[in-house]
Parts: sequence; C-alpha cells; structure tokens
Amino acid sequence: MPIASCTDGDKVKRVEGDVMSEPSTVCNFCGKTSTEPLKRCSRCLAVSYCSKQCQRDDFKDHKSFCHRCHRLDIARARVYPAVRFFHDLQHGKDYKVLLRDMPTEEEYQRGAWCNLVVEILGQLPHCFRFSCLVRDLSGQVTRIIFHDESNVYVHPSLDKGQPSSHGLASSFVPGHFLLLVGVHWRFFKDGLAGIRINDLASVYLIDMSGHAMSPEYRREVENTVADYDCSPQMGNFTDMMRALLYT
Repeated sequence: MPIASCTDGDKVKRVEGDVMSEPSTVCNFCGKTSTEPLKRCSRCLAVSYCSKQCQRDDFKDHKSFCHRCHRLDIARARVYPAVRFFHDLQHGKDYKVLLRDMPTEEEYQRGAWCNLVVEILGQLPHCFRFSCLVRDLSGQVTRIIFHDESNVYVHPSLDKGQPSSHGLASSFVPGHFLLLVGVHWRFFKDGLAGIRINDLASVYLIDMSGHAMSPEYRREVENTVADYDCSPQMGNFTDMMRALLYT
C-alpha cells in the first residue's frame, strides 16, 4: 500500500466545514452581532471580528489559540501516512479534534467509534502507570493513562526500514501530538474522566520536533499542566461527563 500524503502540503488548509471554522455573526471581541457573517481571522478561521480594530484589540488573548490551530493543522497533515498502519483509519481526516466528540464507554460498547488527535502537554504523576495530560483544539484537557505493560512506543517505519522503539517518557513529550484510534471516555478510581490506553498499537505519535513551541506558548502549556489538579474547568467537565454516563 503506498504511503499517503496530505494534498495540501505540510499543513492542512482550513475550510468552512472544519470544526470551529464555521462563519459567525458575533464579534469575538466586542460581542457585536451582524445580520451577515463577519470576517474571520485569516490564519485559524475560528473567530470573527466586526472590525480590524477589534481584531487588533483581541490579539493578545487570541494568539495562543490561533497558534494552537496552526500547530494542529501541521499535525493533521502528518496523519496521512498513518492510514496504512491502521485498518480503522479510513482516510487522512478520519478523526475528531474535540474531546466532547468521544463516546462514553456505554456508547463504545454499542458500536460507537472515535479516532482522536490531541496535543501532549506534559507528563502527570502516577503511582504505577505512565500518564500524560493532553489538550484538544478547543483547549479542553484530559488525562491519558497507559496500561500497556511494555511502556515502550514503537513507531512504524515509513520507508521500509526498522521501526523505532522508545520509552514513553522520552517519546510523549510536550508539543507533540497523538493520534488515538478507537478511544472512549473512562472514569478512573479518583472519580475523574479520562482516556485509558490498553495497547500502544492503537497510538500514533505525531512528531513536531521541526516546529518548536514559542517561549510564550511553552509557558502557557506548562501552566496548564501545573494547574490541572485544581482546575475548575476540569471539575465542571468531569461533572458533565458523569451526567452523560449515569443519566
């Protein structure tokens, strides 16, 4: 089977049908509404503004999200070669980018399926397992706990050479992305919702070494990991997932 490549080049081009790229009639900065779709940020297409002044005034708050979109679109282009390695990955865009689209465990058992692309933010402490914090396009975070006993990630070779093997701690580092095949929500013993990976063969590492995070973006990532345990957003999200599972 030939190795697929992204027809857009090194970065997937955002289109109106993409998640969080829908036209909007509400200004992202001042909240002003319009009867017609407003002009959007040309880089991420995810937010709209009623004027150039509003766009300039919103830049400080928007730039982190815009940079996240940019990095995700580079990572999305690197999903295409993975198609040949996963029977359950039908094409180069056969995945979700929002955690809210993952099925619950009950939905998964009834046949719901989800492939997911997320950004690695950092390693989390765990008594027995390797665990890391990941983030979706919207900024929502969750924890992954790996139950594969090997704790070794084997990256498939794209050029018929030998696959490369590395420990999880040295492979799954902040700034890289993960393609997770066939995932769903789980509740752990501490009551928090997250993702459990039983087999590392369902994981594809998207290496972003050639696209280093800016110092400001790296600080934002580090702060997100540091604040994870006491994040009200995480608590609210877990409550939402518990309601979905038990109602």
